[in-house]
Amino acid sequence: MSLLIIGPRLHKNGQTGGVVVLMENTLASLQSRGLTIDVIDSNKRNYYFRWLGYISILFACTRKIPKADKVMLHGTAFDYLFIAPFVVFIGRLLKKKVGLAKFAGNYDLVYQRYSWLTKKVADWTLRHASILFWETQYLVEFFKPINSCSYWLPNMRKTNTKPLATREFQKRFVFLGHVNREKGVLDIKSVADELGSDYSFDLYGRAEDDDLVARLKNNSISYKGEIAAERVVEVIDDYDVLLFPSRREGEGYPGVVIEAFSRGVPTIAYELRGLKEMIRDNSNGLLVPVADVSALKAAIESLDRSRYQSLSKKAYESF
Repeated sequence: MSLLIIGPRLHKNGQTGGVVVLMENTLASLQSRGLTIDVIDSNKRNYYFRWLGYISILFACTRKIPKADKVMLHGTAFDYLFIAPFVVFIGRLLKKKVGLAKFAGNYDLVYQRYSWLTKKVADWTLRHASILFWETQYLVEFFKPINSCSYWLPNMRKTNTKPLATREFQKRFVFLGHVNREKGVLDIKSVADELGSDYSFDLYGRAEDDDLVARLKNNSISYKGEIAAERVVEVIDDYDVLLFPSRREGEGYPGVVIEAFSRGVPTIAYELRGLKEMIRDNSNGLLVPVADVSALKAAIESLDRSRYQSLSKKAYESF
């Protein structure tokens, strides 16, 4: 069987994101099983001009879909309007099986905001795809009335090879992700300002706002810069708790939370829909109301050795 996968590859300068990491992991997993795979890179940043990227992608589809037995598109919401309809149409014309995989957790909200005409295009595309994969369970239920072949395909990581030792709580907190306001880094700063020097907070990730980075500095918080995706688990293992106070409605199942669970590191997060499917409050982590900095601080202060070790054990079992 030959499989054509359309999805975003790693950026040429090494910049990455959750969907890109998942795409690369998917390719590595399929290739390890000896499947014949062809790939079309849909990361428009890897093309000289964005509009040229779309033309190149569509042209590659016309050449490669006829040669494939099955086609899978890993797309953004934008791709679902400008690439997916074309891929599904060509697939139906050539009697090819076409699957669509949507990662992130807010496509139901995006869909509901579409204009009448845009929604008609999306409906036709989703209905005529052979199979749909969704990252969260609530998206599966939302889109089943459009296409009953809707299935849950969560974000995931490789099985552990390193055994988990009993972790001691030393009040070391870490954030890994895009360092911006939407990800809640200023909320972490506010908490760090109020807590004593017994607590430490380290932030890792790409930051494009130097002024924001400057605002993050104090005696107990430190910005450590961006790290390679393959080092994330290694870095997390040096800390006690992952902080994920994201306010972004599009969060599905963040890979960094899965990677934290893989080392028995519980997560304190805002209770977004996708995160509530991953994190069981007071079991494998703590959930607090979105943008409630006081509740975030209280959750951090509520941890002691006994409670922490219980959360750590459950986080590891969740992975």
